[in-house]
Amino acid sequence: MREVEILIIGGGAAGTTAAETYRVGGGQGDVVIVSDEAHQLYSRVLLPHAAKGKISPEKAFLKNEAWYAEKRIELMRGRSVLRVDYKRSIATLDGDEEISYKKLLIAVGGKPRAWQMSGADHADVLQLQTYEDAIKLRERLVPDMRMAIVGSGFIAIEFAAACVEKGVKATLINRGPHFWTSALGEKIGHAVQAALEAKGVEVRNGAKVAAVEVEGGISGVTLSTGETVPCNLVGVGIGIETPMEPFGDLRGTQGLLADAYLKASHENVWVAGDCAEYDDEVVGFRRVVGNWANAIAQGRHVGQALLGRHEKFVLLTGYSTAVFPGASLLFLGESRMLPEAQRYERVLEDGKKIVEFRTLGGRVIGATLLNAVDQRAAAAALITSGVSVAGRESDLADPHVPLDGF
Repeated sequence: MREVEILIIGGGAAGTTAAETYRVGGGQGDVVIVSDEAHQLYSRVLLPHAAKGKISPEKAFLKNEAWYAEKRIELMRGRSVLRVDYKRSIATLDGDEEISYKKLLIAVGGKPRAWQMSGADHADVLQLQTYEDAIKLRERLVPDMRMAIVGSGFIAIEFAAACVEKGVKATLINRGPHFWTSALGEKIGHAVQAALEAKGVEVRNGAKVAAVEVEGGISGVTLSTGETVPCNLVGVGIGIETPMEPFGDLRGTQGLLADAYLKASHENVWVAGDCAEYDDEVVGFRRVVGNWANAIAQGRHVGQALLGRHEKFVLLTGYSTAVFPGASLLFLGESRMLPEAQRYERVLEDGKKIVEFRTLGGRVIGATLLNAVDQRAAAAALITSGVSVAGRESDLADPHVPLDGF
């Protein structure tokens, strides 16, 4: 059986950053990354640009073989981990190959949620998660095609932007009452939808796909109402899920369990990136954060932990999108709409500039900013300070009340 000092499961941003941080910090042990992808590290942030033809696909790659060799990091590509025995410190790979580790990082990211739909396995039902997805979308998006986009969120916006760029007619099919219901309040949701529609994207709210119509190629999608939306392509963006099966008792509600240090309950095991369900001390509860910047930051943090540094991971997470003119979104802290949380929308310019706050237990846990980057510092301070807004929540929605007055 092979024995290694550092074993990293997942070759994406978190895993590769952890390996690099360990090496740059003077770590001398052997480092092995097991990745189920066939490639070196590439930027998922750049994939939409490659799909739209704004950059060559090769520009999405962030590392090459020479880099891994120089850093003495072994990348096992196209391999999957079947299970981990934490008591014996052994990971079993496909083919029943076993690797014994002294320290383990699990950074498997997220996989697109399976679309359980008749016709969903057709070649022209597309996703946008991997390098191969971007290449396929780049090849299939040609003028005069039509695409039905299933879901609303970041991937749906990227599909829509690619369609606009390539002259493809797009119809976005959203199950909720307004665009991106799970993350946006009504006012911001309507404003973002208006920006999409201004670019020629049709948005259908309160709609659900019942079937993909296939007659050789795709001819359309049928909605639950019986109506058929004509299309040649279907883009699916219905969220991601954490691969949990190989990791036993680390399974959480949304991800793999870790504490505020990104440490798992087993000795010498850490979790980082989109798969980590960790204790976020900034917002005050356990959650999963799925974005590129957070994955980099958590990878860097665990890389330091592999060197012996023992500190909590404390960071106000934030991510943004500015795909469409007039619809620049910035998310700070908790971006989901939790059932027990409350929303307060501060309209600075009707339909154009809005700040939406989320509160829980008398404190601000998150903010969504539409075209309001100048409000970032004040909104971030409300979240990170933990200041009580109990009894004054309605003031968050009043643009005449200064945010620095809480």
